[in-house]
Formats: sequence, structure tokens, C-alpha cells
Amino acid sequence: MLISCHNKTGNSKSTVNLEYENSIDSLNSYKMDISHFINSIEPGETIVEEKQMQGEEFITRENENIKVRFLLKAPCSKDGFLKTEITNNTNDTIIYISNTFLHYRESNNSWIPLVYPDNYVKNDLGYLIPSHESAKIRFFLPSQEEYPKGKYKLQLLFRNTSKSIDYYIDKIFLSNKSN
Repeated sequence: MLISCHNKTGNSKSTVNLEYENSIDSLNSYKMDISHFINSIEPGETIVEEKQMQGEEFITRENENIKVRFLLKAPCSKDGFLKTEITNNTNDTIIYISNTFLHYRESNNSWIPLVYPDNYVKNDLGYLIPSHESAKIRFFLPSQEEYPKGKYKLQLLFRNTSKSIDYYIDKIFLSNKSN
């Protein structure tokens, strides 16, 4: 069975052959089949910080009007993309600016970014989510030779259309498998 997933801009297409899912090279050229990692994800909390310039200083406060939910069973998640549903319950359209995946390293209490391939280009920047609507957005989860067990996060940045408020979103998740 072949499944194709297209990004919102239509610039690229990914195809995965699910009949050969257990083959080492079936989904990517790295040692680990990314779907095993995605299947091990246990979603955790979502933290949204709203930062707004008032006068000469930034005001930071929590915001519960933006929700991020992983769609772990979506077919697109098997080809290296983690599919999400983002709900915008603010009173303004928000614009997707950037994303990064990070792994928590307990030994020095720090977040380490996962390495993206040299030829990877993020091409869905600028995606809009209107007020009180949801959108499904796929984020490329960079393949690693090893995914240690532990805590990870998808870090997102959105901005409102008037560019007066930035929304920093951390979607925490755990992986209970390592290779």
C-alpha cells in the first residue's frame, strides 16, 4: 500500500510503502525506521507563552487559547513528519514562523536541538490559522542515528497578524523506546 502526503504549499510530496515498514531502508536512509520512534511518543503538556511589547519592555504571560495536539496515527507521521492539529482560540489570526525539535539531556539539564539534514528546507513558513479555527500542520522530525529514551519537545513560534504578540509554544512529549 502506498500513501502520499503533500505539504500545504504543494512544493513537495512524500511517499511511503507501508508493506515494507520493517525494512531498515524502507522509510529513510538512517539506521532507524522513524515510525518506531513516532509510535513510542507519549504526548505531554503544552506550554504557551505570550510575549507582547508594552512601552519599552516585554510583558510575558501564559496563554491557554492555543492548543497543540499530536495526530500520531496519521499516515503522514510514518514518513518522518509529525502531524499536529493546532487550535487558535485567540481573537486574531496567527502566523506560523518556525519550529525546532529538541531532546532533553539530564546530565547537564539542557535542551539539545535535533540535527536537520543539510538539504532540508522548511517550506511551510507563514502558514495562517484564523481566529477560532484549527489547522493540521506537519512538522518534519529529523531522522537521527539514535533516539534516546526520554523527554523531547516541539518548539513553535507563532505571531499575530499585527505583529504585536509572539506565541512561544513548547509541546512536551516522551519516548519510551531507544534504538
